[in-house]
Amino acid sequence: MCRATRGTAARARTRASAGSGCVGGRCCGSPACGGRCLGTRWELREAVAGRETIEVFALDIDADGRADLLTADQLDSTMHVFWGNPGGSLASPSVWPMGRMNGQLAWGDLDEDGDLDLVATVQSHGPPFADAIGIMRREPGRSVPSLRLIPEVGDVREIALLDADLDGHLDVLVRRVEGGCLLLRRGDGRGGIEEQGRCVTMLRDLPDMSIQLTRVAVAGGRQGLVVRYPNDFELMRFGAGGDVFDSLPILPGVRDATNLLLMDNNGDGRGEWQVHRRLPPDGAIGTDVYRWDGAQVVAAGCSVTGVPEFLPRAIADFDGDGMLDLAGYHRVSDGPWMLRMYLRR
Repeated sequence: MCRATRGTAARARTRASAGSGCVGGRCCGSPACGGRCLGTRWELREAVAGRETIEVFALDIDADGRADLLTADQLDSTMHVFWGNPGGSLASPSVWPMGRMNGQLAWGDLDEDGDLDLVATVQSHGPPFADAIGIMRREPGRSVPSLRLIPEVGDVREIALLDADLDGHLDVLVRRVEGGCLLLRRGDGRGGIEEQGRCVTMLRDLPDMSIQLTRVAVAGGRQGLVVRYPNDFELMRFGAGGDVFDSLPILPGVRDATNLLLMDNNGDGRGEWQVHRRLPPDGAIGTDVYRWDGAQVVAAGCSVTGVPEFLPRAIADFDGDGMLDLAGYHRVSDGPWMLRMYLRR
């Protein structure tokens, strides 16, 4: 359901009855939801992914206007790519070699050819240490991308792509466990990164999957980095050369967050911050929506409640019906894990 604030609930019901396109559900009165219809029922769809699918990501990787689902299959050293379609089916995925990923995936146009490229930290010599940065440069459409592994020392984990040094090219930022630093390797705009990185700030010493790095837009057309810890968030902003010039605590009071996503709900090109966290009393995952207003993060007034006992890792309109759906994974012993999609109805 959608939680409207400041008296917007009644107006939302009025718009829905006036033919806003919402059928069989409720409309959100907050602009953060973009007038999307939030259904009260769920339809479960499943598909076989790889062994030990430790993450699920939603992005329009082939630029056809539909959200695709990507899984990080650690034990198989692959990615399954389930291409978006109007019916929301999970059929005929592409399987791409990516190496034994450490979990987090970042994407952006690293070589500036108009197509999204992918980067991840990879255990090229097996667990438990990640000793390479995998760069998957893509061509238009759905062809298998080329993969390049770049050696990196110090056990690297979470990763992000953003223009940290303000030169117009995306750079790689990655958490190095040894020394506890955030490592910057500058991009050249042609798909390459510099051979020697440098630490630009210190991060907390926490286990794998306890930290998340997310690129966000900040004031003045710049990009910042949100670091999600288990019970707090930090926003880092960068100056010329890639140095961190300030670090701000944000989202005070938010606890038990499991994920941070960015998605443009209302089509304004900015992208809202969606924080997944467990909600009482049944443990369902709520998706609270926030915006960066240039000075601070403010609540946008919408909460999308998830399915009890299901840990969503991606949220998007997977079947094109105007309602926000959920996707995640299900552990399976001694076999391929399952991709799960809950479609709102």
